[in-house]
Amino acid sequence: MSQVSDVSIANQGFSAFRTELNSILGALNTSHIGTSAPASLAAGSIWVDTSGGVTAYKLYFYDGAQSIEMGTINTTANTVDWTDSSVTVANDSITLAKMASGTDGNIISYDASGNPVAIATGSAAQVLTSAGAGAPPTFATATVPDNAITLAKMAGGTDGNIISYDASGNPVAIATGSSGQVLTSAGAGAPPTFAAAAGGGKVLQVQSYGNQTAVNTTSASYQTTGILDAITCSATSSKVLVICSVNMAAYGAAHLQYPQFALFRDSTEISDRQISGRADSVGNFQFGDNIVFTILDSPSSTSAITYTVKMKNDSSYGGTIYINDGGSNSSITLMEIGA
Repeated sequence: MSQVSDVSIANQGFSAFRTELNSILGALNTSHIGTSAPASLAAGSIWVDTSGGVTAYKLYFYDGAQSIEMGTINTTANTVDWTDSSVTVANDSITLAKMASGTDGNIISYDASGNPVAIATGSAAQVLTSAGAGAPPTFATATVPDNAITLAKMAGGTDGNIISYDASGNPVAIATGSSGQVLTSAGAGAPPTFAAAAGGGKVLQVQSYGNQTAVNTTSASYQTTGILDAITCSATSSKVLVICSVNMAAYGAAHLQYPQFALFRDSTEISDRQISGRADSVGNFQFGDNIVFTILDSPSSTSAITYTVKMKNDSSYGGTIYINDGGSNSSITLMEIGA
């Protein structure tokens, strides 16, 4: 270290002159380094204070009244921290070339302390996602909030298609299918498809007619009862289930009565039923019953078909057959059954 009391050389012999000159030059060469301010300070002098140790040397500028601290020198780290220094950077003056190199794909943000930080690049297709206040954002896999995909957001498709999932869980479009086909499960591992409805046993339509009109006959040949209805099948393979409910009564002098009923498809008899009544003694005799019979018919036609209940009496015993006597009700129901 080198400090001198002044930097003025007095008149003196050569040897003393040389000694004093070397001392002054040494002080100037070492910036008046020492543990305190040198006595030789003058306005404009720069000196170094070593009292803080090798990591905290102080650099001062003397302005003629006091020493002004300029910075702290760390001789171990070989750094200088300038005191009260500020640099004004003009707007738009920091070009990409001025910025330090970084990792490809990183972007710059700020942490909770306001310090600039690098945001890691992330993976392909990830999006920059806010972490809220207090933390910089990060790259993350994009997510869609629940209930955010409206019909307007969906891509256009083919009319009548519906959306299902394949064996891998990926959405797929189910082809529209043909008119009348139904969506049919293919079981686990495959999406459903539109296919023709499975056949057999389906009720395709129902026709029903109730009749309260009273009629009677003594004829031994079939007469209409007024119990009838028509149906038009949708396919020739369809069957027609006919359910008849006939409210009847028979009156006669004989103690036996044999009224007979038959079902006709148009003019063709397809079924008949005979019932009988018996009295214990000869005299005026009457009996009543509600007859129900069911026929499964195969008309093999798509034209309108009329099913009619007819009645007749056994001429051997005479008497009269009555339908809906006293305001009772009879009915016929027709059901088309798909093949």
